Amino acid sequence: MREEKSKFQNFQTILFLVLSIITTVFYVLFKPMPVLLLVILQILSIIGILVLRYAYEIGYFSNYLHATFNTKYASTDNYEPSELVINSYKFTGYLLIIAQFALAFTY
Repeated sequence: MREEKSKFQNFQTILFLVLSIITTVFYVLFKPMPVLLLVILQILSIIGILVLRYAYEIGYFSNYLHATFNTKYASTDNYEPSELVINSYKFTGYLLIIAQFALAFTY
């Protein structure tokens, strides 16, 4: 099950990265904007894609840090993140990808 999810996540990551590069090329060709804004747009998109791809690993690391440094309410379930945490990180990744388009179209 985990390998199937990993294959889908890898495909999704490659697809979003290609779409991000294509939209950046379209911004360069058809919408004059400063170079710094183009760099910011690409960075937003790449961070969103990475957060989307590594949502489980980020949740696992977050639980590890919480259990290590917060011993009063530490979790004892081997640092496994819940589905809510994973989906929250995925939602954050999607928001960052959407922020790229919102920032570009409001310029």
